[in-house]
Amino acid sequence: MLPLKDPRVGILKAMAHPVRLGLVETLASRRLRVGELANLFPVDRTTISKHIAILREAGILETVREGREIYYRLAMPCLSDLLGCLRRMTR
Repeated sequence: MLPLKDPRVGILKAMAHPVRLGLVETLASRRLRVGELANLFPVDRTTISKHIAILREAGILETVREGREIYYRLAMPCLSDLLGCLRRMTR
């Protein structure tokens, strides 16, 4: 029997939004700044920042600081395999 507080549920819930799913897919192959991410999605920078915060809280994204720049990248590289599987299964 699975525990009621299964951390996997939180990870899946955090990705269960079109923009957040897109952020995870985008950051699976590269790291980007929030402004660069905002340019890729039809939402403003503030909204992207809120989505990033949800993904970071779930442990999906992490930050890398280079000087004054903050980059975001996938903290769970294994999610790339999961997303690839989902793409193949939903074609």
